[in-house]
Amino acid sequence: VITIDDVRAADARIAHLITRTPVRSDCTAHVLGEPSTSSPVTVHLKCEMFQRGGSFKHRGASNAVLLAAEDGARVVTCHSSGNHAAAVAGAAAACGLRSIIVVPKDIAKTKLEATRAAGGDVRFSNESTVPSREEAVREVLEECPGAVFIHPYDDARVMAGQGTLGLEFIEQSPELDCVFVPISGGGMIGGIAVSVKAVNPSCEIWACEPAGVDGVGADAARSFVEKKLVDDLPPPKTICDGLRAKMGHTSYDTFHRLVDNVVTVSDDDIIDAMQVVYDKCKLVVEPSGAAGVAAVRVAARDGVGLASRKTGKAFKNIGIILCGGNLDLSVLFDKIHGDIERLRGK
Repeated sequence: VITIDDVRAADARIAHLITRTPVRSDCTAHVLGEPSTSSPVTVHLKCEMFQRGGSFKHRGASNAVLLAAEDGARVVTCHSSGNHAAAVAGAAAACGLRSIIVVPKDIAKTKLEATRAAGGDVRFSNESTVPSREEAVREVLEECPGAVFIHPYDDARVMAGQGTLGLEFIEQSPELDCVFVPISGGGMIGGIAVSVKAVNPSCEIWACEPAGVDGVGADAARSFVEKKLVDDLPPPKTICDGLRAKMGHTSYDTFHRLVDNVVTVSDDDIIDAMQVVYDKCKLVVEPSGAAGVAAVRVAARDGVGLASRKTGKAFKNIGIILCGGNLDLSVLFDKIHGDIERLRGK
């Protein structure tokens, strides 16, 4: 379990390795789909896609790698579907450490390239499942005695680093009364919940989770309702490659104590949110990064309501974490090149 002191210590430790990302508060009408004059709420977008490496993962990875280096580590390793991989590789390179990164074979091309560009020694797991990745990490640890494993979310060092995102956000926007946070393994939302509620205990934390195309993979929603860690569901089949993990015991403890609600969203909702953010707000987010916007739109549209679960009072200032922007835009640019070639052919 981490505390606000752990987050503040991480904030000081990683300051030279991260970017203080901006907040946009001028997109309320676009996010809610309402005329700006009619909305009683203001939406604040925390633009973490402008973080080094393009996602929040750089915060937790930097904190964990720096602590490992202080303890004398020479090699670090992890498994990841993408953003954590590149973040650990980049942090390790900044600290002069070797990194061996296990990724699935279906990793997004942009994330694979980013991991290699950051200096990671990439190894592929036999299958894309988490157990297969974990097996590959065990092989790395046998190969390199003394190597330090950095879990992508169920790790107090990582969670404290992710918590600096919440601390930064609540300092930038102290008026927030609710923050919508995408959830997967639970490291980001756990760190954010600790930091935000330490500064403003009345601010609610709402988790945003993809239901998956079959609707059976939302473990956070089930865990929230059943008030226990539900860990026997299959990973959600979703376009959100960064939101397919399951909560671990460390992250669930914080989730259980500090998260106030869970909103599930469909992949169609997420695509709609991506389009709104890109077309109207002029920001690029990956599917996982758009889950918070999707959840706010769903809550406003489907009767869940943008109001406190404790008091029933309507929120006036909603924060949304846009947690990553590592989107493969090659299809878009291939189309533009194709249009150019057709023009030349005229």
